[in-house]
Amino acid sequence: MNETDRYFFSKAEAAYARQFGGKPSAKWIKSNGRLEIIGNHTDHQLGHCLVASATLSLRAAIGPDPVLVSILSEGYPPFTFPSNDLAKKESEAGRPIGLTRGVMHYLNEAGYKVGGFRAALIGNVASGSGVSSSAAYELFVAEAMNALYNDGKIPPLVMAKAGQFAENVYFGKASGILDQTGSAFGGLSYMDLTKGEPEVTSIVWPFEDEVKIYLVNPHSSHAGLGSLYDAMPGDMKKVAALFGKKVLSEVDEAAFYEKANGLALPEKVVDRARHFFYEERQVKLAKRALEEKNLDFFLTLERMTELSQEKLLRNVMIEPSRYASSPLEAVEVARSATLRSAHRVMGGGLAGNTINFVVKEEEEAFKKAIGSRYGEDSVIEVGISPLGATEVEKETI
Repeated sequence: MNETDRYFFSKAEAAYARQFGGKPSAKWIKSNGRLEIIGNHTDHQLGHCLVASATLSLRAAIGPDPVLVSILSEGYPPFTFPSNDLAKKESEAGRPIGLTRGVMHYLNEAGYKVGGFRAALIGNVASGSGVSSSAAYELFVAEAMNALYNDGKIPPLVMAKAGQFAENVYFGKASGILDQTGSAFGGLSYMDLTKGEPEVTSIVWPFEDEVKIYLVNPHSSHAGLGSLYDAMPGDMKKVAALFGKKVLSEVDEAAFYEKANGLALPEKVVDRARHFFYEERQVKLAKRALEEKNLDFFLTLERMTELSQEKLLRNVMIEPSRYASSPLEAVEVARSATLRSAHRVMGGGLAGNTINFVVKEEEEAFKKAIGSRYGEDSVIEVGISPLGATEVEKETI
């Protein structure tokens, strides 16, 4: 166990003792955020993407409870509810309690055991930062049920589906399943969502010795932008509907481009569909670049994705008047200091972190430029975790 894990688990154990008294279970739970390697806004159209489990994690001390679910999470009010009351509550939309009920409801309906538990959570997955704190939380709940009541037998994909269901139905956010897959599976995964049931293939990250991955926090938050995020999948589905389909992955690409200029929809809506088809090609090419260990090809594809986000998807800032501290500004600051590295918006966009693939010879200049603009603590080095949501053997602390 590394020092970061030991520090946060120690804090979680102490918080559990203060809140609940007594001793938690013999194991802890660790659930990671995710890194969207490439495939921006393709998952909710049932396309393709590359996602990784991040080394930014929630750590939790947990224990069983015969009746109640009681959770203390740093930065949020504690809550309690009966473990047999899993019905959706409209008042809980947008709140952790809603996500908790939603995950447990899905697992219960899927035939798995659920029950009461107590938990104290602490970690370094900041809400609204762009690494999907919500998915990390959802997968924590799923793994708690897995550990306490199912002998570790719930498959990662089922837990990912439980998280997506909770976020879509109970929380009220129209996300795809990329975030939850990144948190549920370890390492780097290639996802094919075009066949009904998601297919997840493990891919080796071959650039460990050549590239470091950094997140840049320009100090803007995703909070309160739900309607703007919902508009992106909504716009893409409007285009699909004109072709008699539900999502763009079901639309023939050649047929789309043949009719794109004449579609009776606003230009912004059609451009978002253009982004989808463009990004689908980028994902498949990036998979090939990883398999061939072709770093410069991979970095070029990342830069091309950023250009598509900026010109077609338009998710690089909330609006032009809010350029300061936007992801676009953070990308442009990074670009001003590097030539070979790649920088782009990650996840929903509009606000929150950027992801930066920085070659070693440009690290110093990159960190200096970002630190000068946003402060040294805005540059966050992150890695790819080999494990997804999991139980962790407790150490003496």
